[in-house]
Amino acid sequence: FASSRINERFRKSTWSAEEKTDFLSKFIQAKYSHPEIVGDQEIISFMVTNIVAGSDTTAISLRAVLYYLLRHPSCYKKLQHELDNAGLPDGPVSWAASQQIPYLDACIKEAFRLHPAVGLLLERVTPSDIVLPTGETVPINTIVGINAWALHRNSRVFGDKVDQYIPERWLPGDLEDEELYQTRVRSMKRADMTFGYGTR
Repeated sequence: FASSRINERFRKSTWSAEEKTDFLSKFIQAKYSHPEIVGDQEIISFMVTNIVAGSDTTAISLRAVLYYLLRHPSCYKKLQHELDNAGLPDGPVSWAASQQIPYLDACIKEAFRLHPAVGLLLERVTPSDIVLPTGETVPINTIVGINAWALHRNSRVFGDKVDQYIPERWLPGDLEDEELYQTRVRSMKRADMTFGYGTR
C-alpha cells in the first residue's frame, strides 16, 4: 500500500493542496533535501510506520477509554451528566471545546495511564552523561528507555490505588488548594509516557 501511494505520487505532474502538505510530501521533500539520509526505502519505512503506528495507537487508546468507562458505570454516568450540561454544539467537538470538559479530560488521561497504547520502551539517546540518584553515571549516547506500563503505576507520582481506574486523581481534591493541585498534576503529566516523552 505504501509503495503504491509513493509511486502514484511520483507519477503525478501536479499535486493538490492537501497532497502538498501531507506526510508523504514531507518525506519526499526530505529525500531531496537530505539524500544522504532519506532514500526510497526510508520513505516506504516512514509511510508504513505512520500507517501502522498511528492507526494502531489511536485505536488502542480509544478502546481503552471506552473499556474503562463501560467497566465503571458510576464514571460513565458522571461523564454523561457533564456532557449533557456542557452546552456543546451539535456535531463533532473541537479539541479546544473538549478541553473545557474537565471530567472527560480526566477519564481520557486515566484510561491512557492504565492502558498506554505502546508497551515498548520508546528509546532515547542520552544527550550527555547523566548521574543517577544512586550515583551511577549513564554515559553520553547511551540508549535508554522506560516502560510506560510500569511508570504509570508509580504510587509516589500517581497516588493510591494505582491499579484502579480513578479519573478523579486528575482533578482537584477536596482538601487541596490550587497550588498543591497544580504541583501534583504537573508531576503526573511529567510521568505520562503514554506516547513517549520529548523528541526521539
